[in-house]
Amino acid sequence: MSAFENISLRTLKNIQETSYRNVCVANKIYQMEPTIENLINRAKIKKQCWLLTSSLEDYLRANQQDNTNIFCVCEIIKLFVVLHRTDEAVPFYRKYEDKLPHTDEQLNRCLKLLE
Repeated sequence: MSAFENISLRTLKNIQETSYRNVCVANKIYQMEPTIENLINRAKIKKQCWLLTSSLEDYLRANQQDNTNIFCVCEIIKLFVVLHRTDEAVPFYRKYEDKLPHTDEQLNRCLKLLE
């Protein structure tokens, strides 16, 4: 059974419109103030809206600016796995392996897929 099976068309359209607005607002905020925080926020919003490749690009850009942000590193690895880009995920994981938290369940599931 689909998660959206019992949702009305009107509700789905409202979700779609809200997602579109959220991405537009995040884009405008980053355009007006291109900080790493705004870039990461835009990446989060894109991920929530299923714009996974675009989200990954933003996280990668943020990682280039600050490679000490472990949240960013975790999200990059998750997105590499979800997008079936394991050839990129493995070396990226190895680079940060000793710094990653072991409490992130989603990350742990992704790492198992890389084994």
